[in-house]
Amino acid sequence: MRENTLEPLIQRLATYGVPAAIAGLTLVAVLAWEPHYPAGAAAPLELRVLEQPGAELQPAQALELLGGRAAVPHHDTRLSEAPFWFSFDVRPLAGGTEVELPSRHAVEAACWEAPGLALLGHASRDSAAGALRAVKAGFALGLGTRAAAVTVLCRASYSGPARISALQWASRELRASSDRFHRNAGLLDGGVLLLAAFVLVAAAVNRDTTYLLFAAWLVASLRLGAISAGWDMHWFERSVPPGWLAPLRQFTIAAYVLLTYALFSRLFRDDLRRVGRAWALWVARLSCLALLAAAALLPFARFLPFMWLAAATGIGVLGFLLARILAVTRSRVAMWYSASLAVVLLAGLYEVAAAALGVKELIGAINSVTAALASSLLAALAIAEQMRQERAARVRAEAELRGTYEALPIGLSDRPVHTRS
Repeated sequence: MRENTLEPLIQRLATYGVPAAIAGLTLVAVLAWEPHYPAGAAAPLELRVLEQPGAELQPAQALELLGGRAAVPHHDTRLSEAPFWFSFDVRPLAGGTEVELPSRHAVEAACWEAPGLALLGHASRDSAAGALRAVKAGFALGLGTRAAAVTVLCRASYSGPARISALQWASRELRASSDRFHRNAGLLDGGVLLLAAFVLVAAAVNRDTTYLLFAAWLVASLRLGAISAGWDMHWFERSVPPGWLAPLRQFTIAAYVLLTYALFSRLFRDDLRRVGRAWALWVARLSCLALLAAAALLPFARFLPFMWLAAATGIGVLGFLLARILAVTRSRVAMWYSASLAVVLLAGLYEVAAAALGVKELIGAINSVTAALASSLLAALAIAEQMRQERAARVRAEAELRGTYEALPIGLSDRPVHTRS
């Protein structure tokens, strides 16, 4: 009797009590406890910027030309791969001063101290010397403890739609910011890769290639988020060789678009027959193949404009087809998948708007971590709903078959069925 009384209590505690306690503790931690990685405060520096003309400039020449330039908070390279020269003034901070050059598209940089133009350091994606080193998605210049303000001249090369900017940090705050950056990268990697591994196991158990396709889409989504946040320089704790970065980014974007289309057409193959619009699917297929060809043939600077056009076309078509499916079938699968696609679209729009307004600090957090995890979760719910519908359909079919068999006249139901070989 006592066992019958205790068992329901244990089950209720395990099912409801412990999860509620976990949720409550998490809420208290978020609202009341001090963060382990404080956000810190970085001061944006005003820059004077010059794109190097055809002839190579020496540091003294560049510094003289920059003297006549107006100071700006940032400068967009507009896909130019020519070297850029820029200068900025740095005031001393207690405990040491660091200047972050945060662009994830930076390939290499070198800095000098004016007016004497003594070399402070040089860094690229695979080497560093002096006071300049790779930090987070870009580079950082360590200036140590100084008694007076200093003027710094830098030259940097970029690949992609880079924004040139400089942030002044206290040394310990930059270290905390770097730790938070890498922890966020680890959270994204670990969360999505663990989900992808689980889906792969489900693919092997169920022998269903839809799970395999979804696992590949999860990894592509992870890598796309890593590109946005500047984490794609690493792969499974290994540094990607600098020469591989641009081709790998192109392949990642093309693979993500291809997998998105393949997953969409697999999940909604029956609904697509009902809504028609074969021309729309043809346009989506063509945009996927064109993007794959562009990734293989075009350099990164020329690939990006083509990618924006092809991706916008493909996502627009998928959005149109999803709207048609929702209007015709009221499918819950389509609702979940629409939410997943909406997260991706809104995150992309946010990144464009934030870049245009100069709000760079939030781009990585919202576009890569939130969008990748949220869209992956919503897509997983869409697939789970699809599998539930298919299972329900199989159960109904088996019940109808059993009912038909039981309705046969006695004796006829027991008669063996002969088939011709």
